[in-house]
Amino acid sequence: MPIIDFKTLHFPPRYGLADKIHTLDCTWSDIILAAVTVGRKNWEWVTRYGTLSEHEMVFRIKMILAFLEENPYGEIERTDNLITLDPSEKVAISYFLGLVGTKLIAEKVFNIPWLMHLDVYTNFATGSDRVFFEKWITDRNTRPDLIGLDVRRDWVVIEAKGRTNNMGYTSLLEAKDQTKNIKTINGQYPALRFANSTYFSRNIWNFSLVDPEEYHENAPDIDITLGQFFRDYYSTIYNFLQHDETEKIEYENNSFTVRELKGTNVKIGIESNFFNTIKESSHNEQMFENAVLNSQPIQPETRDLTEDKPTSFEKNKYVDDIKIEDETDIDINSNKPSNIKISSSVSVGSDGIIVIY
Repeated sequence: MPIIDFKTLHFPPRYGLADKIHTLDCTWSDIILAAVTVGRKNWEWVTRYGTLSEHEMVFRIKMILAFLEENPYGEIERTDNLITLDPSEKVAISYFLGLVGTKLIAEKVFNIPWLMHLDVYTNFATGSDRVFFEKWITDRNTRPDLIGLDVRRDWVVIEAKGRTNNMGYTSLLEAKDQTKNIKTINGQYPALRFANSTYFSRNIWNFSLVDPEEYHENAPDIDITLGQFFRDYYSTIYNFLQHDETEKIEYENNSFTVRELKGTNVKIGIESNFFNTIKESSHNEQMFENAVLNSQPIQPETRDLTEDKPTSFEKNKYVDDIKIEDETDIDINSNKPSNIKISSSVSVGSDGIIVIY
């Protein structure tokens, strides 16, 4: 099972994250799940360019498998493919890995399953706040990368950095400052703002996180609804499953509707009842919001602050990721739920999305 070391700085005591190095346990399915869900386009783009969206999912998975590998100690290393890229190519790949690492740690450590690119919502500002958004178009280093929601429906702001080599403390502080450049989202002050840098130290993938609680007083506000945000977030998986080649599987007493992403040997899907609900409400943001809120109930904060090793606020309702050893075949032409087949690595997010690799 892969492990990732991450260093934390300046987090409040309630998170149980002292200023030190911690270790995150994960699976390759966790990493792939983070890769295909982080920072996607909005509903209108995905539903209009569905085929391109699928190609992007394939591209993201291929990048993970091409540039990361697990060594005998469980650490994740960069591959020779990444090492031998030219500098401009490394910059692009490092940025992508920064987003993936940020989504991974946001969900596994902070229970933040829903993340979207801030760029998707830069039109949702009025008056003097428009000045900030117009500046962000030309100076991207002044705004954070991601906004999201945790399982308690509190807004969060995150800046994601990706580096080929170790990131200096000054650069991390600059990233931290970017998270201060949003005051409120949907009228609420974000409950958490942090910057995450992913980098390679002696070829090993590492993360560094720093938490600034304050914000710039003149920072802009963003007005988006929960329904709009959830609809955009689930647009990729919703569009992907609008296909004849879906199948039903059973995992931990839950039924999932999944489909294999061609050319990857990866199956991606979502809890079947939830999928049926969002299909019925896809045309209306308020109905979509209600569908998510009813299917994904708000979870209380239950972190054990006495534990040194970070755990999620609330244990995932499906169970920890495990290796499935099951000889049951899957009939892809059948609507009857089947069990997962032979040694699959399975990851189910708090958002209800499943990845089988």
